Amino acid sequence: MRSITSKRILALSLLVITVAPIFISFFMHRLGNNLFDNPSVTANAIRSHVDRMLLWGTILTIWNMATLVFYLAYLHKTNHVSTKERPFWTLALIVGNIVAMPIFWYRYVWQTIEPPQSKPG
Repeated sequence: MRSITSKRILALSLLVITVAPIFISFFMHRLGNNLFDNPSVTANAIRSHVDRMLLWGTILTIWNMATLVFYLAYLHKTNHVSTKERPFWTLALIVGNIVAMPIFWYRYVWQTIEPPQSKPG
């Protein structure tokens, strides 16, 4: 059995993996907006940035799909989600995955970690 600390570290690592694509996308768009708003930028710089955005978009899509597969497997393997709620969460994770995954993580990964038992004094 894993200790509470190692469970929390694993859960927080999963959270980072879950929300990182959101932040990467945000910063890539911000960088693009700054690039396109600058009148002294050359066409080659814009093409280069668009190529990087396409590469990062592909990477983030694969990353998001892998995370989605993990959450769907976890959903159907864990006992923390009732069988009545599984169809809802399956649909929510597939349709609204970027929003639903952090919510699912909080409800069924983070909140299921048992708090440390207080020692009788």
